[in-house]
Amino acid sequence: EAVSSGEIIVPITPIVPPVTEDDTTLNSFVDVFPGDYYYDAVLWAVKEGITNGTSATTFSPDASCTRAQMVTFLWRAAGSPEPTATACPFTDVDMDSYYGKAVLWAVENGITNGTSNTTLSPATTITREQVFAVIGRIFGYADGTAEDIASFTDADKVSYYAVPYVASLVKHGIVNGAWTNGQLLLNPQAQVSRAELAQVLYNLFSKHGLIYDGNSSLPEAGTVLWSCEENPADITIDGNLVLGGDAAEEVDLSNVTVTGNLVI
Repeated sequence: EAVSSGEIIVPITPIVPPVTEDDTTLNSFVDVFPGDYYYDAVLWAVKEGITNGTSATTFSPDASCTRAQMVTFLWRAAGSPEPTATACPFTDVDMDSYYGKAVLWAVENGITNGTSNTTLSPATTITREQVFAVIGRIFGYADGTAEDIASFTDADKVSYYAVPYVASLVKHGIVNGAWTNGQLLLNPQAQVSRAELAQVLYNLFSKHGLIYDGNSSLPEAGTVLWSCEENPADITIDGNLVLGGDAAEEVDLSNVTVTGNLVI
């Protein structure tokens, strides 16, 4: 009757992607167009408050994402939980900035350790594999192997530490790579763009996360985001169970079996 799980990860309050509305008036950005692959993802990210763009009229989709932007995107996607810490260990983080609380949350949950004991380097850009590894750790996608990314021409460029996370995101269809000059590439060492990060988060929540609110049918497999006060007792899930949203603070996990990760 013990809980079976892979690891305990960060508490999150998941955001449900809305059904895409075919209405260009929802888009206030002059650099995001309906034909862009990331169009729906950007509208979702802005509507849910994950990003506000780089100005009132620009999203800068191709701009490289910085470390500060990454932790802020993830913090907001996790529901903007209030950090318990008030003191920041990094001397280069302005706590009055848009990413101040996000950094505290990221540090106390082990999402980032900074670039040194006293610096975060918030303006430094990050690579695609670094972002995929962080997302994999937070949301429980770590079941991939080198075989899952063997079809990519540059699979050998993925760092050893990142293989389980990158491969898992590919395996579950969250990361698809891109065809470039006839080659299917992951581009793991390339800097991740703002559009790419928005797209990955959109894929994660819209394609691979059932929000269980007590009214829908509970699947036996996949990633289940538990968002109701009802206790998840006497269930078996072949995948991940995430407790967030309206889940009770004290949850009874009697006879709950999770083959993947239990996120509380």
